[in-house]
Amino acid sequence: MAFKRRENLTIQDAEIGYSDFKASRYGSSFMLIMNKGDITYKGVSGYKDFDQLIKDGWPIQRSNRDEDELVMWVNVKFDVPEGMAPPIVYTVTGKRKEKLDADTIGILDSADISKLDVSISPAMRKDGNGYTAYVKTLFATLYEDPLMAEYGMYESEEGQEPVDDDIPF
Repeated sequence: MAFKRRENLTIQDAEIGYSDFKASRYGSSFMLIMNKGDITYKGVSGYKDFDQLIKDGWPIQRSNRDEDELVMWVNVKFDVPEGMAPPIVYTVTGKRKEKLDADTIGILDSADISKLDVSISPAMRKDGNGYTAYVKTLFATLYEDPLMAEYGMYESEEGQEPVDDDIPF
């Protein structure tokens, strides 16, 4: 079966079923629950034709824990061949964004993620039978502690220690 290069798959409000973000020499991965979130594929928002996604070669399968649940393993690989772009991964907390890399992405394993938006890029498998899913762009909005939000803790532009301009002492 020959597959053509497919468009990226974008999922907003995605739900992670399992994650192993900690960096390793093979990269990291997580399992998305495909029945959750708002999928955009081929310019169509709210895409729900999972049978077509499977026919298109996306690595979607039934979950072991629930036969009605569809899942897809997604890889995060920062060590990419020359000429290819590594994934863009950010955490968002209140007004602060922090870019993650291979050394820091492991924090997502223990983070309290309130919203996850991800754009997934397909790469043809070596055997030519379907695709492997890779993160192109990922934004993980973290739960913000009410006190941190109230007292406005932000990191400075220079990447120094957190600065709080609102406290007078």
